[in-house]
Amino acid sequence: MKQKVILALGLFAMIFFANISQTRAQDTNQNTSADGKTPEERANAQTKRLSKALGLSPEQETQVMALMLERVLKNDYARNATDKAQAFKERKELIDSQNDKFKTILTPEQFTKYTNLQEEMKNRMRDRRGGRN
Repeated sequence: MKQKVILALGLFAMIFFANISQTRAQDTNQNTSADGKTPEERANAQTKRLSKALGLSPEQETQVMALMLERVLKNDYARNATDKAQAFKERKELIDSQNDKFKTILTPEQFTKYTNLQEEMKNRMRDRRGGRN
């Protein structure tokens, strides 16, 4: 009798955990981030932050939104890549190419502010990781 109860509990646990892992796999495939936002929502939030910090015109906002959406989508793809070294290289190339595009969209003053914001963000991330990288 004890063996049947233990077997039944074990079977129940296996089914329960299999269901949880399947649900998590489905959730990660729904094109959302850990905070539940879609790429468009994240790109929009980033654009709004930059617009506020840099004083973007409506035309600039539209162009920056397109760049941010591209960045978010490619970062999501790179985050899920199996070859992390290649993904890091692709992210770096993306940022470099987008910085060139930002130079054409932003005024020189805005671009200087933008590069300063990027440096501040890098420093905050470095501090969070305890000085690594």
